[in-house]
Amino acid sequence: MDMATYERETAINRKAYEKLKQQIQTEHAGKYVALGSGRILAVAPTFDEVKGVVESLQPVPDYYLVFPAEMEPSFELVYDYYMPPLNTQPNTSGASSSSNSCSASTIFGCG
Repeated sequence: MDMATYERETAINRKAYEKLKQQIQTEHAGKYVALGSGRILAVAPTFDEVKGVVESLQPVPDYYLVFPAEMEPSFELVYDYYMPPLNTQPNTSGASSSSNSCSASTIFGCG
């Protein structure tokens, strides 16, 4: 995923979170929420479970956040040192950039 896509998806999810905040905090308290493409993708009791649900979606979203329902998600990019860094160069080759993965503690993406 290139930086422009990351910034666009972040803006979409930030706006969606503001609209869904009350619902997320009241209906899903005590659980983890995955937010992506401007909507709730999954809710589960644990981080690993909600991430597993999202990773099983077809197609798997290029970008999503996972966070405890009662906490504000961090929209800041924090690199997971086990994953390659975010591709900061735009993809100008016309080829899919799905081999470049990026990840963060609450932000997941590949592409």
